[in-house]
Amino acid sequence: MVLVGVFSVSAFAKARDVDATATAAGLLGVPAALTRVVGRLLPIVELGLCASLIIGLFVSPVRRAAALGSLFLLGAFTVAMARTLRRGQAPVCRCFGSLSERPISSDTIIRNTALGALAVVSAVG
Repeated sequence: MVLVGVFSVSAFAKARDVDATATAAGLLGVPAALTRVVGRLLPIVELGLCASLIIGLFVSPVRRAAALGSLFLLGAFTVAMARTLRRGQAPVCRCFGSLSERPISSDTIIRNTALGALAVVSAVG
């Protein structure tokens, strides 16, 4: 349920400010031509994962698929952040839309890794 909470807060906050989400995507390496699409689709994907994780409480194959989808999304975020940090940049996270104003850091990578571990436990368990 932690992943449901994280993704739901993240999705609703990002949906409230699509422009900031698109800008953040660009700062993390998404090509300029795709940032607007990512800004619009990301909250939908996160809400889809929330719904799938909830359904997965009752349907085991859905749980595994939702957990693996969560792991994939968290992995993509983490890789993008790590690459950005390696380039010496630390843009504002926007991981939780306007609720997160701090720049990305190693703490962001650690948080995502911990969430990814929860996704693995959910997929296996």
